[in-house]
Amino acid sequence: MQPTTIAAADEPDRGVRGALKSATRAAHDRVDQAFGAFDLADAADYRDFLAAHHAVIPGVERSLTMSRVGRVLPDWNDRRRGEALAADLDDLGLPRAAPDGPIVVVEPARALGWLYVLEGSRLGASVLAGRLLANPDEQCRRASRYLRHGRGGGLWPSFLSVLEASKLSHVEFDAALAGALELFALFEAAAVAALRNSAAHPDQ
Repeated sequence: MQPTTIAAADEPDRGVRGALKSATRAAHDRVDQAFGAFDLADAADYRDFLAAHHAVIPGVERSLTMSRVGRVLPDWNDRRRGEALAADLDDLGLPRAAPDGPIVVVEPARALGWLYVLEGSRLGASVLAGRLLANPDEQCRRASRYLRHGRGGGLWPSFLSVLEASKLSHVEFDAALAGALELFALFEAAAVAALRNSAAHPDQ
């Protein structure tokens, strides 16, 4: 089965991006493995896939907004995908649970680590949107706003420009790395929880 991760795809390593990619490789691989259990050509799996992302995305985006991440990434509001994800859930008749946990205000360097994971996920999302076309459920195929968000907008390259221009100190890089590892762990936990819930309620 092809993995259904939406984490960053392989590209030549360089600069801050290359250092983050190398340091987060194991965490990235675990997310790949966890989301690899979802088959987007299957209606139930696609619903579980979206539910897993909804367990992470709204809370993280709210925290970044409250952290005034627009000072780091001026087009932040155009990058937010929570509304697109919520619309997909509505189309599929799935509940939208309130974001788990409190809003966390993070410093700019840690926010860059979160953004590295969020923005890198767009590369895989584009591939997954193509796989979703094999789903026989028309309702699922139409509910693809989240996977298609920002397509063609050059959002990943423009984020990399911001990341490389950040000129992080060693301390700031450590904070960015901690943020990236934190978010990879949240996605992994959400995938595992969704799979566990699906196994416990196979008829849902």
